[in-house]
Amino acid sequence: MNHCKGENGVMQLCPVHRPSFAPPKGWSTDKESAAAQGVSIFVPPGKTFRNAPALIYGEARPNPEKIPLAQWIANSDGRWLQSLKGSKIEELPAGDLGAGKREVIVHRYVNPSKNQPVEIIGYFAENDADGNAYVVRLTLSGLSAKAVEAARPLFDETLKAY
Repeated sequence: MNHCKGENGVMQLCPVHRPSFAPPKGWSTDKESAAAQGVSIFVPPGKTFRNAPALIYGEARPNPEKIPLAQWIANSDGRWLQSLKGSKIEELPAGDLGAGKREVIVHRYVNPSKNQPVEIIGYFAENDADGNAYVVRLTLSGLSAKAVEAARPLFDETLKAY
């Protein structure tokens, strides 16, 4: 269980959900950093969380109020834009995930004031076996726009495989 905001913004204990992302082909899991951060972190060959030009990480955020995915993202993006002045958010096409796949919404974040100036995040809505709701995020983050774009095909494959 983790602490999270529940109804009316009151802190409560929420169940933890770990999405089952697999690392992209040729990449590996940085287990030490993943354990410290509480997320799955994938890095290129020979790299770590600390020195990778780009990395991919997956996590689940509790959604105890079961807010529809598009609204959850709009709320999150609004807070993001308020906290990081000069940032921009662009919705991207999700690509073909294949027949019968769940909805995914993909955004590109341009954050000139951060160490990771460009991030691409794919969002999914998901429920566990007990009916607890989550927003699952797969994030491609990098030290430069060039590094993020170079890793984009692997990110797209990881989205499709989930």
